[in-house]
Amino acid sequence: MRYPSHPQQPPHPPVADNPPSPGPQRSLRQEDKRGFLQKLAEFIHPGPDSKDELIETLADAEDNDIINAESRIMLEGVAT
Repeated sequence: MRYPSHPQQPPHPPVADNPPSPGPQRSLRQEDKRGFLQKLAEFIHPGPDSKDELIETLADAEDNDIINAESRIMLEGVAT
């Protein structure tokens, strides 16, 4: 009686035609709806990085009549 020189191995499982992608799908990503000019402006002049900078920016906005004092106080209360 002869034994095979190599034991038989089980067949490999079939390979999927479309393997799953490693990252999230494009439809699940949140789209950036900012325009080119807005992105450029934010790159050149980014927003505040800390609470102190945010409060200073709000004070500047009030000084420039962009927001009123009541709005500044409300926003500072939310930020702290």
